[in-house]
Amino acid sequence: LKARVVFGALGDKRPEEILGSLSTLASEFLFVPVQNARTAVPGELSAMADVPGRVFESLDDAMDCALQGEGMVLVAGSLYLVGEFLEWAGKRNF
Repeated sequence: LKARVVFGALGDKRPEEILGSLSTLASEFLFVPVQNARTAVPGELSAMADVPGRVFESLDDAMDCALQGEGMVLVAGSLYLVGEFLEWAGKRNF
């Protein structure tokens, strides 16, 4: 099964390698900034990916889009992003 992958990373963590590993799982990437000064630019992440992707201004916008369809959604990349997701999910009793 393929998943829509919400992805954000820190620019100094070699995100191209992480994207390469995740590309086998992704039907599409939804790129977001991480709330950290070292965030990778989502548009630059999109250019690194082997799988089609879309760029969003925030995790909230990307999750709204990701949850529109059927199937799995994977949030991956920076642990900062995972923390943002946990906060987002907690506010929605997700």
